[in-house]
Amino acid sequence: MNKSLLTLALAAGFSAPTLAAPVWPDLVVQLHGSGHAYIVDTRTDAVVADLETCKGGGLGTTTPDAKKVYVSCAGEGQKELIAIDLAGRKVIKRIETGNRPKHGVVSPDGKWVGLNHWAWTAANCATPSSARPTTASPRSLTWMSQVPPRA
Repeated sequence: MNKSLLTLALAAGFSAPTLAAPVWPDLVVQLHGSGHAYIVDTRTDAVVADLETCKGGGLGTTTPDAKKVYVSCAGEGQKELIAIDLAGRKVIKRIETGNRPKHGVVSPDGKWVGLNHWAWTAANCATPSSARPTTASPRSLTWMSQVPPRA
């Protein structure tokens, strides 16, 4: 940075930004693709809940208020998005969305969950090199679906 510009900025009252201290959660969720969500208490490192989710449920997203986690069931034959209540440490809802949902993301206001889907299955793909879009819903390789996360 130019020395005179820095002097001018400091004289005008500008200062370097300060970083907020990190806030560590009391709980973390470890998702396992075999169909489990392990809720871990970060103060004791103990697993405080082992919840059944779904095959391929290794991808999740958290609401901005950190009250819920949504797990995408991306395993073959799966069609659900799983809602977990962190305070209650339980699965509170199973929402059918379409073929192999994945990559869920909660909107900044916490009102929507967007996700996409695997759109090919063994039934419509002879080999990975001949993969093509499915003719069933969704009608493309990926598709965004909005699901109100009120559970």
